[in-house]
Amino acid sequence: MTSDIRQVLLEVSTHVFETSAFMAVYPNDISNLDEEFPPVVASISFKGIADGQLILAVSNEILSPLATSMLGLDIGDEVGEIGQKDALLEVLNMMCGNVLTGIYGSEPIFDLCPPELISWEDAEDMFETIPPENHLTFIVEDTRADIILKTNVRETVEKAS
Repeated sequence: MTSDIRQVLLEVSTHVFETSAFMAVYPNDISNLDEEFPPVVASISFKGIADGQLILAVSNEILSPLATSMLGLDIGDEVGEIGQKDALLEVLNMMCGNVLTGIYGSEPIFDLCPPELISWEDAEDMFETIPPENHLTFIVEDTRADIILKTNVRETVEKAS
């Protein structure tokens, strides 16, 4: 199991945004960012050798360019709210698979629930309980994004023979 979760979160976020959405990720220049979490929050839950959630928070400004890029549309083409939501959820789904593989390797099997948008109120409670090593803030294009891994590793109890 990889111990540097933030490094895995950075590598996966960069890879997914750059290769799937053709959007630049800037991990090191976050000093000028707003201190508040972005308002659009998506979550995907998983179960396996660890149970948990991967949470992605982005700004409203990134949704249209994200969907346009992922759908291969021309700049200026209209993408509806459903298309924007679907693009964000697909990005999160790809991130989750890659994060779990990066941390736990390719052997363990995980069951993933469908990703979903969650309310800001539900997300705000989660943000306060996440250890800093499981949270990464970065820039996608010119907007703030946050990715958070919330996990509970299952303990294996072997029966004595």
